[in-house]
Amino acid sequence: VNRKGLADNIKLGSGGIREVEFIVQAFQLVRGGQEAALREPHLLSVLPRLEQRGILASHTVARLMDAYRLLRRVENRLQQVRDMQTHELPTDPLTQARIAYGMGVPGWTDLWHMLEQRRRWIAEEFAEVFAAPQSDDADTSALDRLWQGLLSEAEAQSALTEAGYANPDGAVASIAGLRHSAMART
Repeated sequence: VNRKGLADNIKLGSGGIREVEFIVQAFQLVRGGQEAALREPHLLSVLPRLEQRGILASHTVARLMDAYRLLRRVENRLQQVRDMQTHELPTDPLTQARIAYGMGVPGWTDLWHMLEQRRRWIAEEFAEVFAAPQSDDADTSALDRLWQGLLSEAEAQSALTEAGYANPDGAVASIAGLRHSAMART
């Protein structure tokens, strides 16, 4: 983000508006097929629904809603003051003071701290939602152990049944065949 010059961009930078939108859209993509209530275009309507379904914790939803609202208000003030579409925080003191005043905040430093806190909340949640799964050798999943050939046939069938496979016997044979194929060994 710093290399691309987006550190002061409240829409595209780390902890920005887009990250909140991506968080919500990710859950809509994953869960929206089964849960019609998540097929809603309005982010601020979907966040409480994610909480109601136990997908996001209540404090996370409250933080994301608070942060999103603040960023959108600042975005509006930026565009009003500059009379153009922009998402870059100003560097000149006069524009900073005008935006802080328009937000009802005593000064730019206070607004800056508010923004930094909210952007940190968003960035932390974004990192958690989109983090790559961590592999821990001591806690390898049953399906990982199946692929590695570490389960008995009965354990493999049980793991596949729990994972929702309709034909675990056939799946065990297919996985074993694939695992021993030349393509898997290269």
